[in-house]
Amino acid sequence: MKKTEPRKLRITPFRAGCLIMILFVVVSVIGLFRLVQSARALPDSFVLVLNVAGQLPEISDSPVPASGFFGQEPVAGLQEMLFAMEHAAADERVKEVMVEIRSAEVSPAVVQQLHRAISHVQDAGKPVTAFLRGGAEDADLWIASACDSVIVEQGSTLLLDGLKAELLFYTGVFEKIGVSFQAAQWKEWKSGVEPFVRKGASRESRAQLESILDDVYRTYLDDMTVKRELVDGEYEKLVNSEPLMNAERAFELGLCDRVEGYWEYISSISGRYSENNGLTAAEVLVDAGRYVRSEGLYGTSPDSPGIGVLTVEGGISGSGNTPSDGLGSGITEDRFRVALDAALENDNVRAIVLRINSPGGDALASANMRRMLDSARTRKPVVVSMSGVAASGGYMMALASDSVFAEPLTLTGSIGVYALKPVIGDLGKAVGLEREVIARGAYADAYTVFKPLDDESFSRFMEAAGWVYDDFILQVSRSRGLLPEEVDRLAGGRVWTGRMALEHGLVDSTGGLFDAVRAAAMLAGMETGVLPPVERYPAPKHMLELLFEGGIGTSVSIVLSEVADRFFYAQGLLDHRAGFMSDVGPGGVQVRADMPYMIRIR
Repeated sequence: MKKTEPRKLRITPFRAGCLIMILFVVVSVIGLFRLVQSARALPDSFVLVLNVAGQLPEISDSPVPASGFFGQEPVAGLQEMLFAMEHAAADERVKEVMVEIRSAEVSPAVVQQLHRAISHVQDAGKPVTAFLRGGAEDADLWIASACDSVIVEQGSTLLLDGLKAELLFYTGVFEKIGVSFQAAQWKEWKSGVEPFVRKGASRESRAQLESILDDVYRTYLDDMTVKRELVDGEYEKLVNSEPLMNAERAFELGLCDRVEGYWEYISSISGRYSENNGLTAAEVLVDAGRYVRSEGLYGTSPDSPGIGVLTVEGGISGSGNTPSDGLGSGITEDRFRVALDAALENDNVRAIVLRINSPGGDALASANMRRMLDSARTRKPVVVSMSGVAASGGYMMALASDSVFAEPLTLTGSIGVYALKPVIGDLGKAVGLEREVIARGAYADAYTVFKPLDDESFSRFMEAAGWVYDDFILQVSRSRGLLPEEVDRLAGGRVWTGRMALEHGLVDSTGGLFDAVRAAAMLAGMETGVLPPVERYPAPKHMLELLFEGGIGTSVSIVLSEVADRFFYAQGLLDHRAGFMSDVGPGGVQVRADMPYMIRIR
């Protein structure tokens, strides 16, 4: 008897298309359900919840991972939290605020902004409670210290070991595989090249980091001492003698007010309001993101002209470097231009606040964005609000403004540029790569990645980076009213905190987002007693918009990214957000106006 072979399933293009369409429809239905659910009315009495976890984004603009398709509300970004707290202070329905903190990795300036927002609610007579979940570290407790009471989850530990700056140097690693770099560095403080050309930090880089770390550490110790009512010097002694402790020990030392299980606390706090409202416990705990969306805290109208807040977050790059509008990190020239044009064309937007949380990036793209803003200022006032970092290319953009606000611990300045040229000739030889060149022109092969630049070509390489630096100095001089030689003494790649930058005349005031909004309103001749309506740019897009705009290819990419987030990235098994440098020029060279490092408190 002839044996029947199992029938193989053939995935034809037609079947594949059907599967994609089915997946698309299912995801769309789920998305619609989540959008409708998030817009439901708020209860008459509720607890506002701020979830501070991981690297808190400036805005919850990206649909990955915060899409809400798989049973989660979109995560609120820093701006949503600030607006929620500003509004909650006067909202009688908000009875108290809970700040749930888990493994925060934020910049010192973000801690200061959260402290200010918490104080605003407290001034309105509403209690604010911090709940530290899991293993808390320095940033978690620093944020929590501003609250009326601090609760640590039962069974958890606290690692309070102080602050550190860690630099990695790749020179030795690249040498082993036959790769080296030539660097054009303007100037000695612009240490972004050091990981590729040195095996340890330069004197300038170390001195700069130590100065910034001293400023942040002293602020951290002072805040903990004052807000937890500790004896002067007691907290620093604790950090240096008992860095790891359990929750009960933290209570004994006065670092928290009580130790409690998370679910017991949630039941008790929600029970105070759910019984009278006839609601479930979960319904009276309102996340900041849902609160902002439900209340329509963003958006101008014909009857209430307002301010446009244009956010620049992440690396700055040239055109065409992100896969789709709204996807990927950082901002490109194209997306910035579209957002700026939209703000200028909106007659109800009377002034623009440029919110910067960027270490810089591509020098040419940064300069182009600055020129766009210079043109925009002829039509509407522009005020800058610096968040965690506004350095190098980010600071370059800030020059095209009527006024600049920075947080005391914002990292800014880094006025300088650098360029790196890789040399992979030895790597090619090691793997047996043969190369034969036929050239016309004396320099046709001078800037190849297969050999180092000779003295003359390297001199031209340095000179090209110097042109960008000289232009940067000139722009700072014109904008800040300083002589070029004065700017050069402050520049050379030096990084300053906002407090230091104010002393040197690189910014106009220390203050937050709402200070900048009110200043913009004043320049536009608007009433400044009440915070005016705000329109966000680039405009946040719902997942469904991205799905329908991007076509099937984009839709599948978004869904797969969502799946990767839920089942791999969230578990620490896969990081699909690995950064890379693209759009390099001739010989692998790209001139960068970039921050040499980032400082996050953990």
